Amino acid sequence: MKRYNKQDIASMLADVLSINISADWYGVDPVMPALEKMRADGSVLLIKLDGERAQHWYTVVVKGGLLGEEAFRTDADTLEEALCYVIGNYAQTVWSRPRQA
Repeated sequence: MKRYNKQDIASMLADVLSINISADWYGVDPVMPALEKMRADGSVLLIKLDGERAQHWYTVVVKGGLLGEEAFRTDADTLEEALCYVIGNYAQTVWSRPRQA
């Protein structure tokens, strides 16, 4: 799966969901509307902060709903890096599909 950066996600959310956020966003608040849309699509989301690890403290997972049997999961050193991976791949897989009539 592809890795995305914060600027990629800001552009993607503007194009796909008409959500405008800074290209240098920080934390979960700016992307919460996208996470809520994923939930509304029937997906389960998990954000884990693991203080027992020496690195890759953040785990983000999305599964189910419009993804079907597919899931996206990543471990990263920053929350933003993990969110970028999951939101970007979810958006390319689900929101970029042609809509069926």
